[in-house]
Amino acid sequence: MAFEPSTRELRRLYRNLALNDVHNVVVMPYGLASKQMTAVLAISGDANSGMNSTRPIDHAIGQERCSFVRLDDVVPEAMLDHVRLVKIDVEGAELDVLLGMGRFMPRLSRSTFVVEITQTYLAQLGASAKEVYEFFDRHGFRPDGEPNRLPQYDEVFHPARC
Repeated sequence: MAFEPSTRELRRLYRNLALNDVHNVVVMPYGLASKQMTAVLAISGDANSGMNSTRPIDHAIGQERCSFVRLDDVVPEAMLDHVRLVKIDVEGAELDVLLGMGRFMPRLSRSTFVVEITQTYLAQLGASAKEVYEFFDRHGFRPDGEPNRLPQYDEVFHPARC
């Protein structure tokens, strides 16, 4: 499953799937959040095309109104039993995405999560790295190591029983 709210990146995703003859990806044309909403997405230039964000960005070349949904509202619960890897890189909205999937965390108990942690981006959206770590702890996941002091890094969370 791939979630993408930006129409530009959605076109690129579909093109890449077609070019690589990939047929096992379900594309969802919206972003994930803690509630269903429409929000303004700042669109980054091609030099940083992966940095679209709901927070203001200096290098935006435009903006787009996009739909965001809770994972609980769009994915059949049984589908999650087969998920083994979840990557969340949403330029500071990571905690909001996690809060929108909280009810399904037991179904994802065999999954590994790779979550981008950018301290300043999280803070700009009213969250913290500590809250991300606490979310995973409450749901029985442990990080690979201790919280990092770097301004930006990817953290890997595994089920505690691994």
